[in-house]
Amino acid sequence: MQQTITLIGSGNVAWQLGQALQKAGHRVEAVYSRTLKNAEALANLLPGCIATDKPDFTQSKSSFFLIAVNDQALQSVADQLNLPANSIVAHTSGSMPMTVLERFPKHGVFYPLQTFTKTKQVDLSEVYFGIEASGKEVYKQLFQLAFTLSRKVQSMSSAQRKVIHIAAVFACNFTNHLFSISKQILEKEQLDFELLKPLVKETVEKAFLLGPDQAQTGPAIRGDEKIIQQHLQYLTDKPDLQNLYRLLSENIRKQL
Repeated sequence: MQQTITLIGSGNVAWQLGQALQKAGHRVEAVYSRTLKNAEALANLLPGCIATDKPDFTQSKSSFFLIAVNDQALQSVADQLNLPANSIVAHTSGSMPMTVLERFPKHGVFYPLQTFTKTKQVDLSEVYFGIEASGKEVYKQLFQLAFTLSRKVQSMSSAQRKVIHIAAVFACNFTNHLFSISKQILEKEQLDFELLKPLVKETVEKAFLLGPDQAQTGPAIRGDEKIIQQHLQYLTDKPDLQNLYRLLSENIRKQL
């Protein structure tokens, strides 16, 4: 069943959700942003969609309002919204509680567990969606909306999402930062980051096939102190990376 939806926000998450929702057959009626040109940039990708910087939606035809803004702005943006009486409003945050929307009679969470950028299209059919809602009927409707995007939809409480978000920061954000460090080390010696691609792919596949504890390899898990010292010596001119290497190695060795 086609739904009419308004996106509150025009950043990475809204950018991907808007296009996926239209592809799934829904109508994105409007995109809201405090900066009109940002709303226009996304609305222009969605046929029939309007852009606005006005938070009054009392005359809107939308049944769903999905708030996809950063966590720092979520409460203030939500507090400014005026919505149709019977509409459902949900935020997409992994770390913010559902209660930030409690002033709306029908509210919930519509959380896609993925990292998003505007420049790389994401296949949302492979993404887990966490749903939380203020009541059974609201939950049902948010679940059904998510199910049109992905079959991987499940209930997630605010407490569960907070834990998942912490785990995701380690698995995604910190890992990507380590990729960045690896790239810098290689480029210093005129070596291509692409060299690591097969290694990284195999590492991720093994982690989910065997479990990360069983898949762990490298000098730290082997207790190869000679190699560790060689690596630390190489990083002498970068004390921050040297300390990070030492800290991670010590944490890995605790598995022995």
